[in-house]
Amino acid sequence: MSITAVKNTEQKHLLSRIERKHQDELRETINGNSNFISILAHDLRGPFSTAISILSMLKENIDDYDTEEIKKFITKASSSANGALTLLDNLLVWIVSQQGGKLFNPIGINLQQLISVEIVNLGFLLGQKKITVNQSIPKDITLLADLNMLKAIIRNLTGNAIKFTPEGGTIDISALMCSPHVQINIKDNGVGISLKGQQKLFKKESFYSTDGTNNEKGTGLGLLICKEYVKLHHGDIWVKSHHGEGTEFIFTLKSHQE
Repeated sequence: MSITAVKNTEQKHLLSRIERKHQDELRETINGNSNFISILAHDLRGPFSTAISILSMLKENIDDYDTEEIKKFITKASSSANGALTLLDNLLVWIVSQQGGKLFNPIGINLQQLISVEIVNLGFLLGQKKITVNQSIPKDITLLADLNMLKAIIRNLTGNAIKFTPEGGTIDISALMCSPHVQINIKDNGVGISLKGQQKLFKKESFYSTDGTNNEKGTGLGLLICKEYVKLHHGDIWVKSHHGEGTEFIFTLKSHQE
């Protein structure tokens, strides 16, 4: 066989291997997306069904309940609707993150001010479980970050802490300079995450999530979004937790130098 023929044969084998690899990757992506959509559809249906059932029951039988009972039903329906809205918001954010960061617009952001606003926005959920949030954020810490993405990170990690913290619990949010980055810690005193559960976090293929202390539902999409957004900022995100001893999510973003 001539040298040219040998080279042609080698090239054909190489192209064949590349094609098989691409086919395997495509098959894996399709299977992962199918599982992703299936979980989202299931978890969206749950809170909507709950809210609709409660409202229908009140519509048909409102005279059978006293004011306190009606308030409890409305609170449960509101919580379910908020859960569905959060999931939809996360889905929209996820779609944007898959566009290659085209809407990425980093600016200087005062961390203490942003977290204070986000805590106020989460006031309803915090109030429902009587959870106290303790802040330890130096006033002069400024991040170089995309505002909407940073809001999504803080909102998802704090919302996750609320979900797994029992009534009357506490959440501690702190930050420290690790030049040229800032490290942000969000720690709860909730149920914690097992080592097996931790290994499944931040992964689309596993999509790990469990019910909260008040049976709050979730999909794990929020943590996946946090990972994508931190990655776009060239930062890191990780978790520390022991089952029954609370959880601490930690991430880093670049500081903004005036």
